[in-house]
Amino acid sequence: MDWADKIRCIEVEMGIENDRGKLASLLGVRPGIISDIKKGNSKNPGSNITLLLINKLGVNPKWLEGENQPIFLNKKRLEIQPNEEKILHEKVGNTTSKGHGGIPLVFEGDKEFEGGIIIPVLGDNPVSAGNGAGIGDEEIPTRFIHAPKELAKYLHLISLPVRGDSMDPTLHDGDMVVCDGSGWDGDGIYVIKTDEETFVKRVQYTSAGYRIVSDNRMYESYTEDVEKIAVVGKVRAAVVMMPGRRGGV
Repeated sequence: MDWADKIRCIEVEMGIENDRGKLASLLGVRPGIISDIKKGNSKNPGSNITLLLINKLGVNPKWLEGENQPIFLNKKRLEIQPNEEKILHEKVGNTTSKGHGGIPLVFEGDKEFEGGIIIPVLGDNPVSAGNGAGIGDEEIPTRFIHAPKELAKYLHLISLPVRGDSMDPTLHDGDMVVCDGSGWDGDGIYVIKTDEETFVKRVQYTSAGYRIVSDNRMYESYTEDVEKIAVVGKVRAAVVMMPGRRGGV
């Protein structure tokens, strides 16, 4: 089933197939985007549309991947509840552990987050906490992970696997970083690209450019011209894939 058929199936299931522009309105996108998909002009809508379908409408990610599964998860969720964004800062500190670097830690498989949002994991290439790893501009989700619903405040969330030890003890090899796609948002931990390589580093803005810092002191810090750094997004949480390794963190 191609994407045009998937969109039509979703509309039929929701009973809005004859309501022109309704699906686009529910997703918060231009009607032309949905129209192009249905006409076959957009063969691969990308992770943004996928994420909106999952988190705003409750579409089953496994069904989107082609598995013989129900179209919707439990029930159709037409919009994020209005109070979810408001309570983010009140609850995220209570529903997750704090890592050494101040970012929330989420443990994969925690039943507390089963009702949370679903975030796409992009590509087969990891983001490097070391000397860099490649990531394409049009990565396709390889799977999906659960995250606390309080993170719904941040737009265009994606997740990427971490490889390397340069961000120890904040991020470990095998963790997943959850970052937004909103660009620069003050000093913090970011996924960045430079020279076709992708890193997760602590980044500080200075008059000389971006100061790139590794939490692991065995790696030297350096300053890079702002024009040579592409900011993918700020890290909002880390998903710990092997909780036992984190001990009392």
